[in-house]
This record gives sequence, structure tokens and C-alpha cells, in this order.
Amino acid sequence: MDSLFAISGHLNRTLFSNDCLKALEEARHAARLGGWDNLRTPHLFIGILLQADQTIKLWAEYSKIDVRNLGEQLRLMFKESDRPRADAPPLHREFCSNGVIKMLQGSLERMRSQNRTIIHSSDIAVMVLSDVESVVYQTLKESGMNCRDLYTLLETAERDQNSSTSLA
Repeated sequence: MDSLFAISGHLNRTLFSNDCLKALEEARHAARLGGWDNLRTPHLFIGILLQADQTIKLWAEYSKIDVRNLGEQLRLMFKESDRPRADAPPLHREFCSNGVIKMLQGSLERMRSQNRTIIHSSDIAVMVLSDVESVVYQTLKESGMNCRDLYTLLETAERDQNSSTSLA
């Protein structure tokens, strides 16, 4: 059974789609720009929004969300400092918050429950949108968004994206 992290502590990149890896790199960038020394749940969601794959783009269309605008708004909201860090936190267990590890572990379990071998950005987004205790969930809720509806639309986008991919 594959683990999220290698013995060295580095993220097991073989478990993630290329698009999801791009989103994780964007999450690192968001953490660096915000002055954070570790990767937090908002950074994951920002990365997913700013490096949207086809499913996230379809979800955004269904949800009538401008993902770039929302990602930039969240980036501004979740700043630790006005001074960016010189380097981004690595994708390493030591530099991931407990919330990030929880989201990634949930994504891994979701991937397995769907008999897949690769974690997609939508797997992580589903975990974020379904965790009522996450700061992202609370922030979206406070801004008037209904996370349950967003979650449902994301699952619809996944289903539709998978249908169109299997037809191609």
C-alpha cells in the first residue's frame, strides 16, 4: 500500500496527477508569497484554483465562480506576513500542517475508494469543501457561498468530466 510520504518525509509524487502536482507547487508558491513557513489548507485550495485542471474548470463553470479571482482573494486573505519568504516550504511532511495532511490522506482514501491509482485536484477540493472545520470552508461560508452546493457541483463536474474523457 502506497503512503503519502516516503520514509524521507517527502511527498510521494507518484500518487498525484501531473495537474495536481502543478496545483501543489502553486500551493507552495502561495505559502511563500504569504510569508508562511509551512503549507496550510488555504494554500492547497489556492493552488487548486490557480492551477485548475479540466474538472476544476468545469466545476467553476457550473458554480459560476471565477477561480482566478477567488484564488487571488484567498491569497490576500491568508497572509502571515507582507514579506514573502525567500523559499517555498517543501512538499515534505515536516512542512505540512495537520490540516494539509488530513486533506491529503482523505484524498488518498477517496482515490482508493474509487479504484483509482492517481489523486486528482478534485479529490483534494472535495476534502476541503466537505470539512466544516476547515478555515477555507468557514471563509467560503462567511462570504455567502454554500459549500454543500459547491461540493455537489464538484462531484457533478467530476462525473461529467469522466464521461467526456471515456467517450473520447
